[in-house]
Amino acid sequence: MTQPATKIAATPVPEVADDQVQMTEIVIYSLVMATMLGAIALLFSELMTFSASLDALSNVSLSDSYILIARLAAGIVILLLLKEAGVALLAYRQMVLTATASTPELRAPARTGKTVSIIVPAYNEAETIERTLASLLKSSYPILDIVIVDDGSTDETLAKAQTAAARSTRVPVTVLTQANGGKWRALNRGIAASKGELVLCVDADSMIDADALSIMVPHFDDAGVAAVCGQVSVRNKRGLIARLQALEYVVANGSARTAQSGDGCVLIVPGPIGLFRRAILDQVRQTFFADGETWRGEVVTGPFSPHTFAEDFELSVMIGSIGGRVVYEPAAKARTMVPETLRELLSQRYRWIRGSMQVNARFHDLEWSSKGGSGALRRWMTIAGIGDLYVVPIAGLLLMATAVWALLLGEVASLLSLWILVWLIHASAAIMFIRSHGEDLSLALLSPLQSLYGAVILTGVWTHAFIDQVTGRAMKW
Repeated sequence: MTQPATKIAATPVPEVADDQVQMTEIVIYSLVMATMLGAIALLFSELMTFSASLDALSNVSLSDSYILIARLAAGIVILLLLKEAGVALLAYRQMVLTATASTPELRAPARTGKTVSIIVPAYNEAETIERTLASLLKSSYPILDIVIVDDGSTDETLAKAQTAAARSTRVPVTVLTQANGGKWRALNRGIAASKGELVLCVDADSMIDADALSIMVPHFDDAGVAAVCGQVSVRNKRGLIARLQALEYVVANGSARTAQSGDGCVLIVPGPIGLFRRAILDQVRQTFFADGETWRGEVVTGPFSPHTFAEDFELSVMIGSIGGRVVYEPAAKARTMVPETLRELLSQRYRWIRGSMQVNARFHDLEWSSKGGSGALRRWMTIAGIGDLYVVPIAGLLLMATAVWALLLGEVASLLSLWILVWLIHASAAIMFIRSHGEDLSLALLSPLQSLYGAVILTGVWTHAFIDQVTGRAMKW
């Protein structure tokens, strides 16, 4: 999907050749999708056989509770398989539609008169802020202004930002500073100080490709599009932990956003690369922040909120709730840094998972969906808010218990066959989305570890976040 787009934008090729590239991509996607569905069907059959065999095992002095856990695990896995197949099919459909699109101008460099402001919130980013600003200044799209907001950094972020800003002669760069108040506050201040018709929010540790804005801006020729999110690609693919995250970003995030984009309701416009129509941000302020609510004695003006750890998720859902369409453009890339140690990863994922729980609760408690959001938004919030956020982690816990039990019973061969099928499903998805997102195909070799990464590491963090959320423990960054 993205490779033809990049070629069209960079080096025009004959129409016949382009058609051949598109057909090749569609054939590859179709073969991989068929393999994935075939593996899911085989795994479904194996799980049904496994469930049927439990009655026989009940005669081997196994307690009913163990059998119940195994049946629950098998049933949840079947539901997850159906969900995974559904999301993959929707994403596959969207990829085929994009590959065969008759509107290449959406992927060509923008020649529109829409002005763009870029907001960069920064906290202790002395090592990356200069490189991030340099990448923004290389943009092929004319930028109106850049606003860097230092959020009370304790390192040299402010000084380095000011030095780099002074060197910019083509684009005005404003550097603001404030007492540490959180990313949401820095973003709001930066947006208020900017002027562009469109607003690009960028994390201070991310580097934006030069053609990213030129690829994203044309989507706003559709008056219904409120925001466009780009692809977040991992820059530091060093070590197993970082490479597993790189695989997760392209497969888990890429598949979900591709599928959601077809409905115009991408649930998370990520911090590293999100482009918003200023008018929709003003509408969010009027709809959700007009009552003058305060946070720690300060009036919250929006559009970003202090109420959750996931301010990007919250804003995206608020936009969808008032009828704004949010779409995905995987050809527009931000290259970001990810945690390289287990401790950093656990800390990051705790914030993400806890924040997602908070957004899900606010969406339902405050009845955001009643403000005009589409049925598609409510469906995807159900999938994300119930399926991904709660059912998947619980399934991980049950599967770990069932796997240990199977090993104790000596059912190594059966467990291995099931694991091979799961690997084939994940590998097929990885190949399809890695190829469509223009990522490194060698990441697919890590597919056998994907289930362990999710079930052991992420499920453990989820348990901690869930307990804290239920007990109402105060959030700490």
